[in-house]
Amino acid sequence: MKVLVNEIPPEGLNIKGELDPAKLNLATKQINFSSPIKTECFLTRSKDDLFAKCRLTAQTKEICSRCLTEFDMNIEKDVDLHYELKGELSIMLDDNLKDEIIIDYPMKVLCKQDCKGLCPQCGKNLNKGPCDCGKS
Repeated sequence: MKVLVNEIPPEGLNIKGELDPAKLNLATKQINFSSPIKTECFLTRSKDDLFAKCRLTAQTKEICSRCLTEFDMNIEKDVDLHYELKGELSIMLDDNLKDEIIIDYPMKVLCKQDCKGLCPQCGKNLNKGPCDCGKS
């Protein structure tokens, strides 16, 4: 998202947009976005600074690390960004927004916090009840 600094009025500016995860190199084998990343930002500026308060939302298709069930995960993040203008006429928000998504992305994705996983003996999904092998 390109922001033209001179177009921000004194009262601030609301902008909305969508970021393509593939263009940001966020779409990988591990992260499968099922929607664009929606952005809503409120921009304000002073003589030498630009401030952006942004809300990011997206949806991904995931596979639970414990039970291997596929599920949809919602990403929602509030971001506060600050830029020193130093004579800049435009600012690109994309890289900073990408970094914020990466920082918050879980290392181990779970379908739910209390996921019981799979039985190590027979492989039954223990979220659906106990298994018959007696190892769970």
